[in-house]
Amino acid sequence: MESVLGKYHSSSNVMLPGQEYPLNQNENISYNRSIRTRIELFIHILRNLGESYYSFVEECDNLRDSFTREFAQSAYSSRLILKTIRSLIIEQPNKQPYIAFLLIHIEEDNIHISNTIIEYLLREFQQQLDLTSNNNEIDKFGAETWTNVKMYTRFFSLISPIINLGSIIFHYKNILKLACEMNKKNVILANLILESVLKNIPFLFYFNRQNKILQFEIINLINVMEVDFTTKHNNLGLVRPYYYENLEICNENQVTVSQMKKLLHNGLDKFNKIFPKWTITISDLFSKNIKKQWKLQYPTVKRILTFKEIETNHSWTGIITDSYPYQDYKIQFERTSGHLNKSEIETSSKLIVPDNITDVMHNLEFNKIEGCKTLMQLYNYFQNICSDSNQDKSKKNVYYTVIQTIVSMLLRLPYSIIPTLYYSLVLQEFCRQSPKQFSTIIGKHFRFIHMNLCTSDCKTTLEYEKSHRFQLINFDYKCKCEQLIVDYTTCHLYPYNSKTFLHVNIIKGLASSTPNLQELKMSLSLIFQNILRNKYFDNYSMALYMNHQFNHGNNSFNFEDVGLLCPQDSFPFHETILRILHCTHVYNNDGSKSNRNELVHLVSNIETNNSGFFKNFEVLRVIILIQYICHSGRRSLSNANNYIEVLGDRVFEILEKVKIKSSNLQFIVTGSIIRYWNKNTSTRFLLLNSFKQSDLISDLVVIEFSFYDVNQELKLLISYGAREYFPETLDENIQCAADSKYYIFLRSYKLAMKIISDSLNEMEIKDDTIIAHPELFDAEDAPNDYANDKWKYLEDVKLIKCVFRKFYCIYRKISGILFSILLQINLMHFQTIEGIAAWIKECQILS
Repeated sequence: MESVLGKYHSSSNVMLPGQEYPLNQNENISYNRSIRTRIELFIHILRNLGESYYSFVEECDNLRDSFTREFAQSAYSSRLILKTIRSLIIEQPNKQPYIAFLLIHIEEDNIHISNTIIEYLLREFQQQLDLTSNNNEIDKFGAETWTNVKMYTRFFSLISPIINLGSIIFHYKNILKLACEMNKKNVILANLILESVLKNIPFLFYFNRQNKILQFEIINLINVMEVDFTTKHNNLGLVRPYYYENLEICNENQVTVSQMKKLLHNGLDKFNKIFPKWTITISDLFSKNIKKQWKLQYPTVKRILTFKEIETNHSWTGIITDSYPYQDYKIQFERTSGHLNKSEIETSSKLIVPDNITDVMHNLEFNKIEGCKTLMQLYNYFQNICSDSNQDKSKKNVYYTVIQTIVSMLLRLPYSIIPTLYYSLVLQEFCRQSPKQFSTIIGKHFRFIHMNLCTSDCKTTLEYEKSHRFQLINFDYKCKCEQLIVDYTTCHLYPYNSKTFLHVNIIKGLASSTPNLQELKMSLSLIFQNILRNKYFDNYSMALYMNHQFNHGNNSFNFEDVGLLCPQDSFPFHETILRILHCTHVYNNDGSKSNRNELVHLVSNIETNNSGFFKNFEVLRVIILIQYICHSGRRSLSNANNYIEVLGDRVFEILEKVKIKSSNLQFIVTGSIIRYWNKNTSTRFLLLNSFKQSDLISDLVVIEFSFYDVNQELKLLISYGAREYFPETLDENIQCAADSKYYIFLRSYKLAMKIISDSLNEMEIKDDTIIAHPELFDAEDAPNDYANDKWKYLEDVKLIKCVFRKFYCIYRKISGILFSILLQINLMHFQTIEGIAAWIKECQILS
C-alpha cells in the first residue's frame, strides 16, 4: 500500500544530525553571582518539571519566557539546558510529555531555539544508533543502548506536531525493517529492536489525537510488520521462573501489537483514556507550519551482528548479547494469586505505565533515592489511567504496579540487566519514605514468592534469598511474617526442601555479615537460633576426618570445635606447630631466604620425629601448610591475600614434592581451606579464589569439590555460597573453554546428571514413572526414606536448567556430547530425559 506521506518526504529542507544551528551568543560573557544563580535556579526548575502543584499547561506556560531568555543568555547556559533536557528524556521518561509540550510552545515563540534543541537531540539520537554496532565508547553509557534508542524515539514521537510526519514515519519504518531482517538471524535481538519502537506508538498520538493520516500510516506499518515479523519460541522452558504446566505465555511484543490495533481501529478517541484530554487539539496550532524534515543513519544487520560477536567473544555479558525475551514473574503472580489485590489499571494503559517504570529503574540505576522519588511521583503523570475514580485508590493502584514491576525486574530471567541489589535498595527506600503505603504491598509480593519457593527457578530462589537477607539487615533483623517460622518447623526434616535451606542460608548469611552476633541471636526465634550452630562440615565429620590422619589407637583427639591443628596441646609436635606459625609471620614480614628454609625444615622435622604417629604424613603436610596460611591471614581478606602472595611460591615448591596425585592434592588443599573457615559462609569461597590465582588449586578441582557429599548432603544444592560460587567458577572459564574442549562444562554436566541418576536409583523410580511436582508432597507427614531424595532430584534438575540458561552459548556447541552422556550414565527415566533434551534444544534457539 502506498504511503500517504511519501509524496511529502523529499530530500530538500532536511535537518541532519551533524548540522549546526548556532545562536548569537557571547562565549566571553562576564558572569556575576546573580546571573549564575539565576541560571542554576532555572535548571533546578526544569529538572523538577511536573512536580509542582500547577497544572500541566500552567507550569509550561510559566516556563516559556524564562526558557527562551536563559537559553539565549550564553553558550554556557544553552549547553546546560541542552544536557538537562537530554538527561530528563533518558532518565525520567515520565517527564517527556512536559518537555515536549514546552518545546512545542517554544517553537511558536522562537523557531530558531527549537531547531537548535531538535538538532542537538538528533545528534544524541544518532550517537545511540551508532553505538548499537560500535563498541569504541560503549562503556561511557550506563543505560542499555537500545533503551536509549527507545527513549529518543518516544520523544520525537511526542514532538510530532512540530516535525515532519514523513520523517517520523520513515524512522519507524527503518527500525521495524531492521527488526524484521534481524529476526531471520537472531530472534532475541530482533525482539529487543522491535520493542524499541512498538511501545512508543501511542506517544505519536499524545498531541495528535485528530490526525487521520498518521493513524492510517501506523495501521499500515503494523499490518506490514505482522506479515514480515514471524514470532518464534514463545514458551521456552529455560526462562520460566516457575514449574507450571500448560501455562501459555505470549510474546510481549505480540501483546503490544494486539493492544495497538485495538487502540488504533475505530477512531482515536481511545487515547483519551490513556493521555490527558486537554492535549487533543494541540496539533491544530501548528497545522500550517512548514516543518523541517530530519534524517538519521541506521545500522545494518551485518554490523550489529559483527559487534554482537565481538562482545560475545570477549565478555558474554554485553549490552545486547543476552537480552532475549524473558518470562515475567508478574504473569505468574496475576494468574496464581487471585486472593491478593491486583492493580486496576486499564488494560491499554498497562502498555505505558510498567514500561515507564522499567525505563526509570534502568536509567537511574546510579541513584536509588532519585529513582524512588521519581517513581513515587509517577502518579502525577498518569492520574487518569485507573478504572477507579477515587483518587486515593487510584494512586494506590499506580504504586501497586510500581512495586510489582520492580519485583518482576528483581526476579528477571535469564538475568537482570543491572545488579539486583539496586532493586532491593529501591524497595528499601520506598519503605523508608512511606512505610504505611509500601510495606504492605511489598510484603504481599514477597509472601507470594515465599509460598511458591518449592516450584521456583534456582536463580529466582537465589535472588529472593539475597533480597530477603538485605531487608532483614537494614530493618534490624525484624521479620513480621510468622509463616517463615511455620514453614521451617514443618519442612526442616527435608534438607533439600527449598524452604528449609532458604532459612538456613539467610540466617547464616546474617551471621557472617553482622558485627554483633549476639544482637542477631536475640532477634531470632529459638528454632532459628539453632541454625547459627550449622557449619559446612558438622562436628562429627570434622572429628572423623582429622582423627583419620593419625595412628593413635583408641586415644582419639577432640577436633569438634576446630579445624586447625595448633590448639591441640596433646600433640607431641605441638611446639613445632607453634614455631611454624611464628615462621609464617616472620617470613611474611621480611621474606628472607632463611625463613623460607626454616619453614621447610620445621615441616620435615614433624615427620622425622613423629613417624609412627601418622597414617599418611603427605596429606597432613598439605593440611598444615594451607591451614596455617589461612590462620595467619585470618584478620581480613587483604591480610590473607598478602600471606598467600608472599608464601605461595614456597608452598607451591613444597607441594610439588608431595607424593600425591595432583588432582587429589588440590582436592585436599580445597578441603583444608573449607574446613578452616567451616563456620563462615562467604570467606571460604573468597579464599578459594585467592588460592586459584596462585595456581595452588584449579577451577576443575573446585567444581569436583562442589559435587562432594558433605554430612550426606550435596552443599552445591543447598548452600547459598556454593550455589553462587559454582556458576561464577564456570563463568571464569568461558574464554578458554574451546582450548580445553569445554571439559569443565562437560564435567559439571556429567556430575549433575550422575546425581540425578543416583537419586532416581535410590528412589527405585521406574522408567515411565512421573515424578510429582514439589507442591504435591506433604511435608507434614512423617519423613519417609525417599522424600528427601525427591527434593534432591528436583533441586538438581533446577540447577541443570540454570546452568544451561546461563551458558547456552557453550552448551549449544556440544549438544551432541550432552546427549551421549545421558547414555553413558545409563539414565533411562523418560520424564527426566525428555526435560533435559528439551533444554538442550532450547540452547540452540537462544543464540
